[in-house]
Amino acid sequence: MYHCTVRTLAGVVVESTRSEYGGKGTAIRQVLGKSKMLLGLLEGLPTMLKGEVAMFKMKPQMHYSEVDCPVSPPSSFPKDDELHFEIEMIDFSKVKVVSDDLGVIKKVIDDGQGWESPREPYEVKAWISAKTGDDKVILSPKQGEPYFFTIGKSEVPKGLEMGIGTMTREEKAVIYVTNQYLTESPLMSVVEGFEEVQFEVELIHFIPGFGVFPTKVLVIRNLLYFPCISSINVYSLGIPIAHDIFCFWFPYWTPHYLSIERAFLIIHF
Repeated sequence: MYHCTVRTLAGVVVESTRSEYGGKGTAIRQVLGKSKMLLGLLEGLPTMLKGEVAMFKMKPQMHYSEVDCPVSPPSSFPKDDELHFEIEMIDFSKVKVVSDDLGVIKKVIDDGQGWESPREPYEVKAWISAKTGDDKVILSPKQGEPYFFTIGKSEVPKGLEMGIGTMTREEKAVIYVTNQYLTESPLMSVVEGFEEVQFEVELIHFIPGFGVFPTKVLVIRNLLYFPCISSINVYSLGIPIAHDIFCFWFPYWTPHYLSIERAFLIIHF
């Protein structure tokens, strides 16, 4: 993430992200190797440190006059002139690209536990807050309570659900969602006038919910606890493999083959 102010060699500002120079006041966030960038910035940004302010003097072929430049210049931009690019490196970190068009990106703050991530139709419990690129808070946890929702039921914006779908239990992350992925949901209304929203998410817990899988076996609550799971209320999926023999999958253990009766209610369609 960085702020950028472009000046002519005479010092005239022609473009800026800073509000004092007519910009929106929102820093640019790009992914090296993924985002469309000017050649000069692609080579210059990796040389900077966090908090550093640097001036890059670029010849036309290093900015908008580059052959097959992937970025279109603003109207009346002096693309054939040598220019000064003043860059303030606010922050950089490793991220996960969730959507190929970079509309959803996740930055991990604290690593989670285990390997599993929530998917449809998992029930999720998480702390969720949101703010705009200029740090305006638009969503806070309600009454100090985490939010409960089910994956696949449009109960949170599409981009947020996609990002949470890459998280593990107890992981804390910031999910950057552009406006095309900010769909209407019970969590929040559609945000107007902002290109991107930052969601801070702490994934407390998730469990398989009620829903039909391609195997046509209904996922239901565990009706009888075994010693290995006596202290944990989990959901389980039973797959018939022979007469009176089912394969049960537990989120916290490897698969077990158990021959039992009436311990789990398995409904066939």
